[in-house]
Amino acid sequence: MIVDSHAHLQIKEFWGSEYEEVVEQTAAAGLVVVNSGVSVKTSREAIELAERYPSFYATVGVAHRDAHVVSEEVVEKLRVMCEQPRVVALGEIGLDYYHMHHPPKVQMRGFVQQLKLAAEIGMPVVIHSREADRDVEAILDRYAVGKVDIVLHCFAGDERMLRWAVERGVYLSISGMITRNPRLEKVVSRAPLESILIETDSPFLTPKGLRGRNKPTNVVYIAKYLARLLDIPQGDVLETSSKNAAKVFRALQPP
Repeated sequence: MIVDSHAHLQIKEFWGSEYEEVVEQTAAAGLVVVNSGVSVKTSREAIELAERYPSFYATVGVAHRDAHVVSEEVVEKLRVMCEQPRVVALGEIGLDYYHMHHPPKVQMRGFVQQLKLAAEIGMPVVIHSREADRDVEAILDRYAVGKVDIVLHCFAGDERMLRWAVERGVYLSISGMITRNPRLEKVVSRAPLESILIETDSPFLTPKGLRGRNKPTNVVYIAKYLARLLDIPQGDVLETSSKNAAKVFRALQPP
């Protein structure tokens, strides 16, 4: 089983005319793909896609861009969606101080409300953090560490965050960004393989050397790059990262 731990195949507007072709090609490739919601709408769409294709799964959540809409009503909608058998985590959720769509306090409020839900129902969480690592660490320490499994989606943190994550058993999901960022490459080279998942974040973050929109099949390309970086066989990277994903997202099954 090869797992792309984070993609957005369900959001048709991201893909344009390529949508149906990419979905069918991905389903035929034998990959297990976890499609991540970023709003109530896209979370529902991820579930619908997972119900159509047995190798697709969904996460549900409201990301930083829509943090202002998170309310008790929205949290209850997410709670109901989390009961669906194809839903494997709550996310992506978190903080983004680079694209400051809302003030930090607004983002934090929406983030914490969803973390409380995850802890209550025992659901793993998928975390977005951009230029907000210290606040993300502090909030996760208070509301999630020791309560639920945690994945740092598209990990781009510094060495301090790496140590923080490894000490707490937090997983690092590595994307194609690793092929374009020497600083990140240096940090990730110190990460234990047992902490690593691999994602494409399709259609974003196309690995260096490839063209066009990113696709879930490029997870193998990222694994190859990681294998060179960690000086281990590519097969070991694919096998261990996929086993790690199966530990976190416990419903995953081979296609």
